[in-house]
Order: sequence, then structure tokens, then C-alpha cells
Amino acid sequence: MVQSLVPVGPEDLYHTLEVLSPNPKPLPWAMEALRASLDEPLEALLLAEKVGLCQQVGLELALTPEGQAWLNTPWEPPAALLLFLLQTLPWPEALERLKSQGNTLPLMALLSLFPNGPKGEKAARALAEWGALLGFWELLEDRIEGR
Repeated sequence: MVQSLVPVGPEDLYHTLEVLSPNPKPLPWAMEALRASLDEPLEALLLAEKVGLCQQVGLELALTPEGQAWLNTPWEPPAALLLFLLQTLPWPEALERLKSQGNTLPLMALLSLFPNGPKGEKAARALAEWGALLGFWELLEDRIEGR
């Protein structure tokens, strides 16, 4: 089981950057806008900041050049984000489960890689989404399938 949860998938992280674009936004305004549209707004902001996509400047949040670059070319995730995901998420365990199940794995089978509860469920879903973005598998409605 992983110690560090990433309950934010690529769409939510990308949306976070869209909210902060194009100019710096006051922190309270940004949080309110993200709360209205995301399940985990604080985690999305923290992830964006951790991997260098945004930064807090005084009481405002601003995109970094890397964050703006990802907005401009969404098919090219930033290297720092990729490195963080590769180091943090349980790829070997997930890929082994996928392989052992004949290259089709229900999303429910990813739950045991994370702590029980809502955050663990979100982290399992995020793992499935990031894996699809990185090309490890195809994400279907209720399962992942190997490529």
C-alpha cells in the first residue's frame, strides 16, 4: 500500500491550471472557484505547486512557465510531474495485477493499493487516469485494459 496519496487525476490538475490562467489569482478567489468544480481542490493546488506548475506569490496564485507550457501543449505533461508520478504511484503493483488478470482489470481491483475510504477511492481512480495518460493501459468506464 502506498504512503503518499495522489487523489487528483490529470483532468482535475489541468482544470486547476485553467482556473489560475492567464494572470495570478487571489488565493481566496482561486479556492472558491476550485471548490465549485473539483472534489479535491486543495490537493489539486498542492500537487500543482509540488511539481512546479504554480506558485504562491504573496496572497496570489500564479502559473509557472511550466504550468503555462502544459496548458499550451496538454499532450506533453511536464517532466517534473511525470517524475513525481512515476516515483509516487504504485505502478509495479498495478501493472502486475493487470498482467495477472489477463490484461483486463476492474477498477475495484486497484482499491487495495490504497488506504480504505474516500481518499483511497479517489487515489485509485486517479491512478487509473494517470496510467491511461502515460500509456500504461486504456481506461474504460469500469476497468483498465493493457495495451
